[in-house]
Amino acid sequence: MAFYRALPTPARPSCYNPFMRWTTPVRRLIPFAALSLALPTTGAGCDSASLVLPAIINAPRGVGIQRGITYSRTALRDLQLDLYRPIGVPGPLPMVVLVHGGSWRTGSRDGMRQFAYDVAAQGYVAASIDYRLIQDGGIFPAPVADVLKAIAFLRARASEYDGDPQRVGVLGVSAGAHLAMLAGMAGDTRVFDAEQESEGNAELRAVVNIEGPTDFTVNAALAQAWQIERVEAFLGRPLAEAGALRVTASPITYVRSDGPAVLIIHGDADDTVPVDQARRLAAALQTVGQKHDYREIPGMNHLAGGFWEGSFVQAYRPILFAFLAENL
Repeated sequence: MAFYRALPTPARPSCYNPFMRWTTPVRRLIPFAALSLALPTTGAGCDSASLVLPAIINAPRGVGIQRGITYSRTALRDLQLDLYRPIGVPGPLPMVVLVHGGSWRTGSRDGMRQFAYDVAAQGYVAASIDYRLIQDGGIFPAPVADVLKAIAFLRARASEYDGDPQRVGVLGVSAGAHLAMLAGMAGDTRVFDAEQESEGNAELRAVVNIEGPTDFTVNAALAQAWQIERVEAFLGRPLAEAGALRVTASPITYVRSDGPAVLIIHGDADDTVPVDQARRLAAALQTVGQKHDYREIPGMNHLAGGFWEGSFVQAYRPILFAFLAENL
């Protein structure tokens, strides 16, 4: 069943930023929508004005990429995914859907490229997806419906992509983890997809939550750490008026004994999504007997490993792959 393990604290570089690995000199830049490049840092010798997001990139050999596959059309934009597949590995292979973070209003599928490369190199079909952001009409539950549509799209074309429609998991980071949990844990997708384009069922085998919010009913956590206006923008109304919507939008609502296996990875120094959110979910999963594994990483702040680089990621990378191998 599930158990708690704290990982050893990895060494932190002298100039540390929770959103990226420190590199000197910086030579390349990843486009990352609406994210400032001059991000705050801590540590001696930091020059925040010179910080940029690292370009990819350790692209493993033997991984083929198919970019810009449209899986859904909305009023404002087409939603696309990029597909990463191991070359020369016979299928059908388990499939993993990757969901980027960005407070539901920034980011794109490009932000998960390194995750996707490495997941595919381990023998999976990895799909990094876009979804509707707040400014594109991505008010809850629309982005969850998008994730569900991507899952349905991949399942329907599994043979074309060398995938196994019965072995599907979803992985998200931060806000993407929140969406991934809702899509993967609810079971009956009619809660989120009124148009039923996701075919009403998205029973998955595995859900990976990296630093995602799990419970919107906790007022103290919302007020202290999350940018409350973004949560309200995502829900489409002030929290005081959200009522039952806060429950419906909370992954912790959907814990169940017959649900998919859940891996939770969270840093105890997270000052954006409090670690208490992860602990609450782990406790709820334990109570109902849902298979899960909770890993709390000492000293890790929010998104320290979000770009799949650095010492923190190396601490949880083998745990992630062991979890996927066991459950997919």
